[in-house]
Amino acid sequence: MRKIIISTLCFLMITLVSCGGSATDDAKDDLTENYKKRYPNDKILDVVESGKPYKRDIVVKNVKMTDFRVPFKVKVKQGKKTKTYSMNVLYICDKDGENCNYKNLSVGESVTEALKGQEPPSKDEVVKLFKETLLKKNTFGKSRFKPVKAPAKITEVNAVQSQFKTYKEKFWYVYKVEADIVDATGKVFVVKIEFVAKKNNMSASWGGSFNGNPYPKVK
Repeated sequence: MRKIIISTLCFLMITLVSCGGSATDDAKDDLTENYKKRYPNDKILDVVESGKPYKRDIVVKNVKMTDFRVPFKVKVKQGKKTKTYSMNVLYICDKDGENCNYKNLSVGESVTEALKGQEPPSKDEVVKLFKETLLKKNTFGKSRFKPVKAPAKITEVNAVQSQFKTYKEKFWYVYKVEADIVDATGKVFVVKIEFVAKKNNMSASWGGSFNGNPYPKVK
């Protein structure tokens, strides 16, 4: 397995690029080689550095060593899906930080890219769907939401897209939403909640739901 040689000065600076870039290139090669062995059916589309390499002091069998990690963002094709993963190439280095041997490839969270036909709803559609979903449940007439008094109206909605998810034909977008609500007495409340805009397939209409219960609080 490939060995990375890093000068003590370079190692303490925690940046491979400043030392000529060869060590970073080796880390990228190690990532590509070991990912292909682990996931032979995936196709790597792109590998991009996602931050500065960093170290962590460890003890292995009573010997002081250093765990050295090089972070990347890796775009891969998995069947019809394209995902971008956070990955770290891990090395074990001697106590002087000069000789580093490949240890492992750490594969973290992924973000799935939407296919054609899975585009998110427009901002206006999200706001409209949020209001319809909230009011359809008669949310403000239920006792657990007092002192909000029906009829209530939603005056301001700020929705920020945070995630895209898919499972088989179904797909959905998760939004962090903050909305202002005015009840029949003129009192203003605020709701902060995750809202889900979802479709059962590409040709279906958008539906809406909440991650949790939308409890209004006095603004």
